[in-house]
Amino acid sequence: MTGANPHASLRLEGERLARLSFVGEGLQFAPPGAGPDEGLRFSTLAVHVRPDARNDADWQVAVQGAGVSLSAPVRGFESLGQGLDTLNLGVVFTKAEALTSADAPDPLALWRQAGGEARFETAEITWGPAQATALGTVRLDAQARLEGTLDVRLEDARAFLASIAGGGDDPFTSLLAGALDISVVTLTAQGGTLF
Repeated sequence: MTGANPHASLRLEGERLARLSFVGEGLQFAPPGAGPDEGLRFSTLAVHVRPDARNDADWQVAVQGAGVSLSAPVRGFESLGQGLDTLNLGVVFTKAEALTSADAPDPLALWRQAGGEARFETAEITWGPAQATALGTVRLDAQARLEGTLDVRLEDARAFLASIAGGGDDPFTSLLAGALDISVVTLTAQGGTLF
């Protein structure tokens, strides 16, 4: 990771996490030796982690990112571009203490075995013409593949469809957006595959 003035703070209550925060500007997350346009880049990024007041074994994770750049287009969504204006997430990780086991060689496997889930309570993204929010719960299966369901709400389904159809306001896209209520799309992952 590289960036300008990244800083982190950690507050403990006894030996338990009370709050962890990370804030930075001009950040790049990429393998060592990567070029300046490789990896995931953020103009600004703030990440805050704290125990969930509803259950101390769960963690709330808030992510606020702006000016997000992808190193390559996402297959099937190339027309949306490689830049996200905003990425805001509010996720509760259940059974999160399993992730902190110092003895576990694979904390994610321990978390999965404990029944841990990631519950998206807030998710907002602005990616080209796509303005979307999402709610839902995901987990890892026995092969560490993603499974679960997210309900995604699109603010302007017509603009989104037009963009992924190659731009323009062709009659077919307009008809499709009008005929189908795709303002809400349910994404289900099973065995690491979305459908």
